[in-house]
Amino acid sequence: MHVRRLWTMGQEDESCLVHICAVWSSPRPGHATGSDRRSRGRAGGLQGRRGRAPGDGALYCWDGLHQLDSEWALSGALHALTNLSVIEPDPDVDPAAEREARLHAVGEQYGAPDFRRRTFYRTVVDGRYKLVRWFSPDDYGNPASIEDLYATSDVTLHDLEADPGELENLGHPDHPRHDPALVAHMLSKLHALVAREIGDDERPFDLNLFGTTEVKHRDALVG
Repeated sequence: MHVRRLWTMGQEDESCLVHICAVWSSPRPGHATGSDRRSRGRAGGLQGRRGRAPGDGALYCWDGLHQLDSEWALSGALHALTNLSVIEPDPDVDPAAEREARLHAVGEQYGAPDFRRRTFYRTVVDGRYKLVRWFSPDDYGNPASIEDLYATSDVTLHDLEADPGELENLGHPDHPRHDPALVAHMLSKLHALVAREIGDDERPFDLNLFGTTEVKHRDALVG
């Protein structure tokens, strides 16, 4: 099942503020399911949570532009954007042009969020491990190698069986249990799911959404 939503001020269009995507993958041909997989899980081998062997995994995505930069949101920008959805539209004005003008007005007053922040994610969970690729709006795409992954992302990797609280990041190169081969293995699952379920993972909004990319709110906080 694949769920993909683009939300913006009560409308679905290219000016999205939130993009949520959840994918549950089907078992591969020949994979055990139901009682067969449970009994096989008890027999040994690489186990997932609840005794199930890891499979292709499930894909979770988050592109929350409204949560990209909390300082920008708290500066008043998010409140202004929220108000846009309740303003009575002018029937004599093109809705798209009116929406763009209002977004640009927010940008003029509050600037833009810091698009360098890595708060968007693509996650694969296979029952045993959870790999998260945290990226910024500048770094959409689908890395196929761990070199590209680490160059464009912050990486977290958790062993859900040994560390169900997700307190240890095995994806950090300085972690004593860091295993590049495991990262590459999980990345291959993430890459395959993104390619199959999303395709070209491209930014669904224009960085000039607010008529500017200038970050103003930090100067205001310092002042």
